[in-house]
Amino acid sequence: MSRIVEELLSLARADSGEYPIKRADCFLGQLVEECLRALKHPAEKRGVTLSFTPPAAELVVHGDAELLRRLFMNLLDNAIKYTTSGGTVRAELSEDQSEYIFTVQDTGRGIAVEAQPHIFERFYREDKVRRRNIESEGSGAGLGLSIAQWIANLHGGRVTLEESSEKGSTFSIRLPRPQLV
Repeated sequence: MSRIVEELLSLARADSGEYPIKRADCFLGQLVEECLRALKHPAEKRGVTLSFTPPAAELVVHGDAELLRRLFMNLLDNAIKYTTSGGTVRAELSEDQSEYIFTVQDTGRGIAVEAQPHIFERFYREDKVRRRNIESEGSGAGLGLSIAQWIANLHGGRVTLEESSEKGSTFSIRLPRPQLV
């Protein structure tokens, strides 16, 4: 219950423009690795294999490390929760000409086509296909993806569902690369 209240408070502050942002140079690879270490035990407990493909070079953004960590944790945690035992969650951090791209791919049951346009809405839960397992942890209040989108937007980026089928889902976070002067 306290987690739901904390998430609602964060969103209320964000809506009013009063969320305190602490910007500094953040090393994205290190943040992702911290998240994976934190989620290693829950993944093992569920029988889910985690893998990570780091970037060739360290990717640095000027952002709020705590919020970015929360952004990565939301997607990774969801992928683990909705992947059955024996499945895999793959994370990759890469870059192109203008963006840093964090991709999370799971081998879960996917998201129903009719639910896909709504998954970033607050309080939306699509439990008919992506059923929550009793062993899952977290609020389950339908706030995680809307919070993830808010954090990405705050950093000039976005979160997208790239694809989803009965073979799994792929989400990406795209953050703008810093402009070189």
